[in-house]
Amino acid sequence: MKPYTPAEDSRPFIVAVEKTIRRYSMLAPGDTVLVGVSGGPDSVALLHVLTAIAEKWSIRLVAAYLNHNLRREAEQEANFVADLAAQLRIPCEIGSEDVARYRALHHMSIQHAAREVRYRFYDKTAAKYSAQKIALGHNLEDNAESVLIHFLRGAGPLGLSGIPPVRDNRFVRPLIDMTRSGILSFLGQNRIEYLTDESNKSLKYLRNRIRHEFIPYLKSKYNPNIVRQLHHLSAILREEEDFWEKTVTITFQDITTKRGEDLIGLDLEGLQQLSPALRKRVIRKGVAAIKGDLKRIGFEHIVAIEDLITCLNPSGSLDLPGRICIMREPKTLLFYSRRPGNTTPYRYTIDDIEGEVYIREVDAVLRLSTCQPDAVSVAEAGPYRVFLDLDTIRFPLIVRNFVPGDRFRPLGLSGTKKVKDFFINKKVPIRVRRLCPMVLSDGAIIWIGGYRLSELVKITSRTRRVLKMEMIEGRG
Repeated sequence: MKPYTPAEDSRPFIVAVEKTIRRYSMLAPGDTVLVGVSGGPDSVALLHVLTAIAEKWSIRLVAAYLNHNLRREAEQEANFVADLAAQLRIPCEIGSEDVARYRALHHMSIQHAAREVRYRFYDKTAAKYSAQKIALGHNLEDNAESVLIHFLRGAGPLGLSGIPPVRDNRFVRPLIDMTRSGILSFLGQNRIEYLTDESNKSLKYLRNRIRHEFIPYLKSKYNPNIVRQLHHLSAILREEEDFWEKTVTITFQDITTKRGEDLIGLDLEGLQQLSPALRKRVIRKGVAAIKGDLKRIGFEHIVAIEDLITCLNPSGSLDLPGRICIMREPKTLLFYSRRPGNTTPYRYTIDDIEGEVYIREVDAVLRLSTCQPDAVSVAEAGPYRVFLDLDTIRFPLIVRNFVPGDRFRPLGLSGTKKVKDFFINKKVPIRVRRLCPMVLSDGAIIWIGGYRLSELVKITSRTRRVLKMEMIEGRG
């Protein structure tokens, strides 16, 4: 790596960044650090600061840029980052992803899709270079804006704790205590070039409206130091959240009476004796543990569960988004990944290759579409998205739940296998087996939704037409 000597008058900025790195234990000697560089002022400043301290801290740097294919300027940015890395003699990885297509496939906002794709790229690149840390260029004002965004969306203390300086002991933000003016001053003192993203001026995005309209209004009318105050607030709440997380984890473990693949049981009396604040957090942890996340779970759902705990009725149940079921028994509150009990048989029909059907029993849409063999991406395939040889399929397709005696030919095997035995080998809970969608063509099971494709419909070198089949949570 080329030794980088910054201007003398920019030394205080570098010292301040090092102070932040030490405060949050962001880096350790010997770390390989992947630096996300967009070409903008923050990430360019971050790369130069880390280059300046690399020898002192005994770290190795790798630059990374992802083209989201959303703006015409992206190719220019990629070239700029590649040239910058070459000047600093830093390895550089340039990636490209179709974020618009990813958004359409996963039914999310463009910002959410871009973030998911970008972090996936960082993870993949970090693995390639054996990087222990991934450094990102978020600054103090980014954090203040995030606090306001979460506040306006009704977030609790966790959301108001803002952007974490360190996440998962892997993602680090050395500029998190630096202001934009300080960053621009550092760049100017060192005559460092950077690019400007014009989309950051567009008021169609909430963050930009907060940045260019709301915060300036708060500064002029209420508090000229509002940005730093919001930053301090987030730091206070982050410390308190760390404390709460430890307390909630211990309490949750203490009152857990049952634990399985598809259920968690908590001692009802223990829940009733907790303070409301702690009880709500324990409830959230229970839902997250059984569901895998808290997507689509709002404050009203947590309150409804708390009402179930504290009401006089000794029994009751609630159905939550994601097919989660909460049931109260005389001594236990049970969190189920699926509503238990007998399953009513279901049966749906898909008549053509561009069809779809909503499977109410599993709260999911089964959607079909076609594509050419050369458009099939192995990376896109998974438990809930499969690609089939269209010429091996006969319509209409039947979608139904599991029936005892079902057999199919799993992908990669020459013979048939009982679906029941397949589920047992996969340790699929009985309640999940009863609801699992089976897709049939001409009487044969061609896909066990969410688990395995059939050998009968696999894509080969002779495949001319491809059918994509995907199962999407919710009504799509």
